[in-house]
Amino acid sequence: FLDEFSMIVGKESERINALVQQLLDFAKPSAPELKKDDIRKIIHETLELLNSRLIQSHVMLKSPISKTGPLLLQVDANQIRQALLNIFMNAIEAMPDGGTLTVKDELTEASLYRIAISDTGCGISEEDLKHLFNPFYGKKDSGTGLGLSITHKIIKEHGGKILVSSKP
Repeated sequence: FLDEFSMIVGKESERINALVQQLLDFAKPSAPELKKDDIRKIIHETLELLNSRLIQSHVMLKSPISKTGPLLLQVDANQIRQALLNIFMNAIEAMPDGGTLTVKDELTEASLYRIAISDTGCGISEEDLKHLFNPFYGKKDSGTGLGLSITHKIIKEHGGKILVSSKP
């Protein structure tokens, strides 16, 4: 009983700590510390962090992002990593029976950088799309509903936009 109880207490205290940290990050996020960094390297590193999760979830990764030559942008690498991690984790969780996560990028003629992330998951209803970036709005059994609102804030503070299209 004591072993099981201590395991439960440990997990729950980690969950509470994570929730408190997310609340603090959301309530008082630090302004991005912008410096030139290779955005493609940041994307690759973030995907590498998730490699075992992808395998465990039977999710195949398609990432035709160029590995040759850096693409330097003014970013806060840690904040961009956090935003990407939130999006990638949501995509993986939307595919409980496996699927494909695709991450591509392009530099447009107007010198804008675009990252397109898609998955073969269950999709999002039109009603839920309206609330997607609202704090504490979530349909999952776990989590706080803050991940995508924090992500939205990070991208916005970097001068970017998030566009979402989905159907169940």
